[in-house]
Amino acid sequence: MLYAYVEEAMTQDPKRTAGSFAQPEVERSLLGSILENSALISQMTDLNPEDFAVSSYSCIFRNMLAMAEAGATIDVTTVVSRLESRGELEHVGGHVAIGALIDGLVIGPDLGEYAQILKNAARRRNLARDLEIAAERTADPNTGDEEVGLRLEKLSAAYRESVAAERKVRFRTAVELAATSPDKVLWVARPWVAVGAITLAIGKVKSAGKTTFSTHLVKSALDGAPFMGMATTQTPVVYLSEQSDSSFRVALQRAGLLSRKDLRIVTWSEASRLPWADLVRIAIQECTKIGAQLLVIDTIGQFTGLAGDAENNAGDALRAMQPLQQAAAQGIGVLVTQHERKSGGEVEDSGRGSSAFAGAADIVLTLRRLAGHSSPNLRAIRALSRFDETPDQLVAELTGAGYVVRDQGAIASEHAQVAILAVIPASESEALTMDELCAGAGVKRTTGQDAVLKLVQGARLFRIGKGHRNDPYRYFAPEIHSAANAPYIRQKETAVSM
Repeated sequence: MLYAYVEEAMTQDPKRTAGSFAQPEVERSLLGSILENSALISQMTDLNPEDFAVSSYSCIFRNMLAMAEAGATIDVTTVVSRLESRGELEHVGGHVAIGALIDGLVIGPDLGEYAQILKNAARRRNLARDLEIAAERTADPNTGDEEVGLRLEKLSAAYRESVAAERKVRFRTAVELAATSPDKVLWVARPWVAVGAITLAIGKVKSAGKTTFSTHLVKSALDGAPFMGMATTQTPVVYLSEQSDSSFRVALQRAGLLSRKDLRIVTWSEASRLPWADLVRIAIQECTKIGAQLLVIDTIGQFTGLAGDAENNAGDALRAMQPLQQAAAQGIGVLVTQHERKSGGEVEDSGRGSSAFAGAADIVLTLRRLAGHSSPNLRAIRALSRFDETPDQLVAELTGAGYVVRDQGAIASEHAQVAILAVIPASESEALTMDELCAGAGVKRTTGQDAVLKLVQGARLFRIGKGHRNDPYRYFAPEIHSAANAPYIRQKETAVSM
């Protein structure tokens, strides 16, 4: 059908689309209503300046949105003032044209229907324009077949989306929804990536190990083997990597993935020529083709191309997440990585750019090096999730066998032992009490007691004193273990009460 439309477009006047699908009266009424009641702009969350066919109206609406975001009052006087200060007043017809927008309004306070009219008109207008361009390029003998095919493929998807958007929404009862959805959460990698859901993994650039985490999770999913001690669903995987071929090869080698044929990879250099929505659509097609239930985007910032103000804009962030929501809606588990902002922060707002990225995800993780611990392989993982199975926090260590969940108390004790040994005196005369030792090492008393017990049992430090107020237990670690230390060494044979 699309090919027929292209053929028809080749026989038409290429300039006819300029005025097609325009709704100037609706555009005028929308702007006038907002000037009369600035609160109505809150109903325009899905409307963009580009949806207006009249360029002057598009300019006015763009300035209104900026004023609303800044919390400024929107009326004839303030809009005229802003346009004049930006040198755009003459373009829109002057202050008389702004005032005329509120003359003869015939629209009520609910602008949702009118906004939808403009969205539909803009969608069809853009599709018609793209058809004309495709027709012109197709008619050009210098255009290669590959370019023609790519253009038609893109237009076909746009046409399907346009038709789907105009279909009526079908409401279902709760009973109907329950009957058509699984009664238990289906996991690709329990409890981190669920089928039909989006997981956003956030970490510092080149230090948190986002790619290492992702590739090891992928390895487990490809094998159907446990990941961090929890079950996975065996599945092929489609992976979009921001890295170059040479650097990603190293990441694959570390995860033991170089020999896999069930892992399909696209690097950014190969995909950079495609718009983000098209790239995700092609990735979904590849998932369907090979039966993959896991799609990895590493990192979203690189592939969407959002930067600066666009990255911080909630609307742009939501639009960037929409193609991934479509992937999830088709039963694919989506794992997305994102760079952490410099200031860090809580899980929900730690990602670079707008918090709308996290808002659109079902599970949000932060991967961070364990504070105060020297091991480079330990990661503190914190999570916010719509699923009860996902833990709020845990500590994992990357070992030769993959990621292993570690006991946080044991890790704290190990860290405390290192800190205590760094400040323990070497002579009996300088021995420190428990409180003095914990204060000097900068550890909590409960953690310090456990660490000291383990060090005494291992004869790495020794205890003197009787353990009462006048003669409290005191600790030291002689540099040379001589026969004189035998009474202390025997302490390792029995547990001691602190």
